[in-house]
Amino acid sequence: MFNSILKGMGIGKGVQEDTETDKKAYTVDEYIRRTTPNRQHAGVNVTPSTSLRQADIYSCIKIISESIAMLPLKVYKIEGDNRVQVPPTHRLHSIYSERPNEYTTTQELVETLVTNLLTYGNSYCYLNRRDDGKVVEIIPFQYPNSVQVDINTDGRVYYTYVTNDHKTYNRVFDLNEMLHIKLNGQNGYEGMSPIDKAAESIGISIANARYTAKTFENAAMTSGVLSVGNDQELTDEQYGRLQDSYEDYRGVNAAGKILILEGGATFQATSQSNQQAQVLELAKFSREQIGSIFRVPVSMLNDTSAATYNNVENNTLNFMRHTLLPHIRKIETAFNELIDRGYECKFDVTEFLRGDSKTQVEVCDGLAKLGAISVNEIRNKFGMNSVEGADVFQVATNNAEFGDWSEAAEMRQESRDMAKEAHELSMNPPEPEPTEVVPESGTKSIEVLETDKRLLSQDYIIDKVMRSNPNQLQMFIDKLISFGINDIPSDGSSHMVEDGLDSVYDVIDAIKLLDGDQLDEMVKITFEIEGRE
Repeated sequence: MFNSILKGMGIGKGVQEDTETDKKAYTVDEYIRRTTPNRQHAGVNVTPSTSLRQADIYSCIKIISESIAMLPLKVYKIEGDNRVQVPPTHRLHSIYSERPNEYTTTQELVETLVTNLLTYGNSYCYLNRRDDGKVVEIIPFQYPNSVQVDINTDGRVYYTYVTNDHKTYNRVFDLNEMLHIKLNGQNGYEGMSPIDKAAESIGISIANARYTAKTFENAAMTSGVLSVGNDQELTDEQYGRLQDSYEDYRGVNAAGKILILEGGATFQATSQSNQQAQVLELAKFSREQIGSIFRVPVSMLNDTSAATYNNVENNTLNFMRHTLLPHIRKIETAFNELIDRGYECKFDVTEFLRGDSKTQVEVCDGLAKLGAISVNEIRNKFGMNSVEGADVFQVATNNAEFGDWSEAAEMRQESRDMAKEAHELSMNPPEPEPTEVVPESGTKSIEVLETDKRLLSQDYIIDKVMRSNPNQLQMFIDKLISFGINDIPSDGSSHMVEDGLDSVYDVIDAIKLLDGDQLDEMVKITFEIEGRE
């Protein structure tokens, strides 16, 4: 039964059998042309096949389909509020991320779906299910335009696969046997073809391309006429000979040859040049129209006439947001309706938004300082394997410390306690010995203790600065200005400025320049703030 279904869909061997019916079958486009006589626009026949021969249309569809297909399609298991990617050995990973059927990869399937979507407005795939209803194969139709979708009187959508002659194979598919992805439509169950709806503009573009091609094909002789005087008349022999020689001068290969005329015949140019006919301007206008139909920036169609670095970069982001994401969401939604409960499919769009190495490092550095990603997650973003013990997050203190989230609060509290202890020690320092005492092994000198107290005070103050609100931050800034510190010299750090203290990072940098007495004054501010809290 399944083989007969594939055979009727045009998949597999022996589909086109040598029968009288098959001999009368037409191609899809030929059948459309014969049954729909008004598909000519601007003097050319506009069908999906003829449209794909137009360079800009083919480029738009190819760019969109390949841009989406290059994104990894990942399967996740939903565990509460978290999503965990399934391993490569999982059954769903094999179907949705690697090979949806025995002859198609996931990338090829996505390219096919998007190509059919942009060409016909609809993409259809047959769903091969197990006895328990779970999908085991996703098989695209070879002739997607031969699938007809309709709705019965009970409001249930059904699909009919109809061959071109309406005789060889007609099979009705139920809704759960079909994967149907559609563009915007007017009835809710069938999408509209962009090529059909924009046939006039596409017809003009195709006609312009054909005009250019015919100009080159017939350039030598069709650009003018041969005439003889009123008192002269060519014999049949002269006319035949002139006509035969005329054929030798047609086409670009005959350019530059000398044409010999007889019987008093003269050549008179009558055609306009390409520039006069504005062929190139029309081609550019058609490219812009086709780009707008598919929402592809003309810079991606090799039109760099108005391209700059900034607008090309913005166009790329807009291309992702306004062109690719709508199709990506349609495919994700369709696949998630098929996948087992508790799982979901999702494209990894970070592959498309990934910048250069410097930008990636800056982004990861910022996320790491916020404690948003672990060391192993950073390694994975750059294609490196995880290492044991690196599933830790950076905790914001004066010095970089790492731990997991359960330890973050404890580490911050420990840093504050040490800073307070250092401050109390600095306010009530021990009396120095009258004679110099050489510290024993394992003990610290007074100078080392003073350094430790200073660093602990810095930690305490910096922690308070990072958790301060704007009003509290202004109190720290005012105190620093009173010390005569109102500007931080740049040392190449990205957060240092030369136009005053205007951010948390500027205040932190200024704190690192303070001496012990100044740190004591700053600690008093933290106590004042805590008293307000």
